[in-house]
Amino acid sequence: MSDSANWTASDLQQALVKKASQGKAGAPPEVLSAPTRQTALALANYVMYYDSSDPDNPDDISDDDMYQILFTRLETLTAWEATRSGDVSSMRGIAGAPNGDEATDTSSWRAADIITKSLWKPNERDNMLNMILYGPTPTIKDGSNTGTGKSDFAYTLAEGGQRAYNGELTVATNNDTDPFKQVEKWSEAEEWMQETDGPKRLILDEAAQGLKHKDMSAGDVLGLAIRLMRKYNCHLVLIAHTGKDIPKDIRRQVVYARKSDKKGAKLGNKLEEDAAGEMRIKNVEYELKGIPQTTIEYNSYDDKGEFEWDIDDGAEATEDEEEEYHQCEAETKSGGQCAKEARYPRSNPTYCGTHRSRLNDAENEE
Repeated sequence: MSDSANWTASDLQQALVKKASQGKAGAPPEVLSAPTRQTALALANYVMYYDSSDPDNPDDISDDDMYQILFTRLETLTAWEATRSGDVSSMRGIAGAPNGDEATDTSSWRAADIITKSLWKPNERDNMLNMILYGPTPTIKDGSNTGTGKSDFAYTLAEGGQRAYNGELTVATNNDTDPFKQVEKWSEAEEWMQETDGPKRLILDEAAQGLKHKDMSAGDVLGLAIRLMRKYNCHLVLIAHTGKDIPKDIRRQVVYARKSDKKGAKLGNKLEEDAAGEMRIKNVEYELKGIPQTTIEYNSYDDKGEFEWDIDDGAEATEDEEEEYHQCEAETKSGGQCAKEARYPRSNPTYCGTHRSRLNDAENEE
């Protein structure tokens, strides 16, 4: 068998054949025999040339054993690829959800599509999804905001990122009950980022509370952390309480998800306090309903949720990272200002990578 650097599908198939011959449970070798396209062509040919007049064949092709084998394999492959890529149309088709059926709840499909395709930008190296999750202010009537699904949504976002990056997104958290790398202080997180290749995601629960105990301002701590994380190609999700525990001078560098209940969330940028003292998202870009529950196993009750911000106050960022932050001047579909960092043109940034075309349009008009 070839070495790990040159592993191929045939190596995996040989391993599966060997395991099957030993009577061990696992994936059958046939799972690698043909990709989806070839399976679809085989099924199409079988249907085209099926002879229902043959006495050995069932009158209805759907009752034929070979048809059922090919169809099962095709749907299995399609379902796997649709889930990995967030292909909502294929998922709807497999689930038998007809278009135009008002009785069908499509909110969960839309949420899955946005979580996978809209929030993550694998092709834009500078686009870091730094998000703050928070809930409404607790009240006597509604009780605590700890049951709004903030932690669950953080893991659902991570799953969306893993699909967007084709399984190459590596995750670390300060939760000691999930399957990911555990970090309990910034120095451990930074060491993990330095040693891990590819895109990364750091999920921190209750970490905002630790910012209050730093000698330097909380905004400086979090701002420096975000700049350093961009250098390591690491996205951040910070689970807070009511939004008021997020430093004011950091609020333009992140986007927000306000979790009012387990199945719903509003996503956007900029926070503002209303007349009742409630923190609201000023520019709401997405309103999600029917958010799918994460498949990642964790226990928020047994989780310690500890994180120490032992970040070096004198840590140096690159020259590019030390530039003054400029917010993109483009307008979003919802009418608000884009919250991403402007990087173009280099001398006087006005637009982010996503809206760079507008700069070219303006130059052409001149």
